Amino acid sequence: MADVMTGDTFPEGHVVYRENEVGCSCIYIIRRGKVDVFKMSTDGEPLMLAVLKEGNFFGEFSFFDHRPHSATTVVSAPDTLVLSLQRPDFDRVVESHPLIGYKVLINIISEISEVIRRMNAGYVDMTGYLFGRTKR
Repeated sequence: MADVMTGDTFPEGHVVYRENEVGCSCIYIIRRGKVDVFKMSTDGEPLMLAVLKEGNFFGEFSFFDHRPHSATTVVSAPDTLVLSLQRPDFDRVVESHPLIGYKVLINIISEISEVIRRMNAGYVDMTGYLFGRTKR
């Protein structure tokens, strides 16, 4: 995979992509530094969804579904190094090395599953707080 990935170093405050922007169908991996993920609330205020660090990735939704980005990503540490993998390059690797593609997909799915599990737990906690906990 390293042969088809590119690396860029970004300054603090750099916007990698904006919510609803149609851009590169890329998946980004943080090698050094931090990236904050924001989504705009209904009243136009940015809400922080996550702080991503070394080893985390982002951009996976647009990477797979080719739709506009669902959030804004902003570099939050100086000299943040981000690797990027474009979808056409990934597709070529998968065609010639299916096992590598399989391993990459399993890692992405595992990370997405963990995010969804945390969101589900947060939702249950929030509804329990709002509506009172009930015993079965």
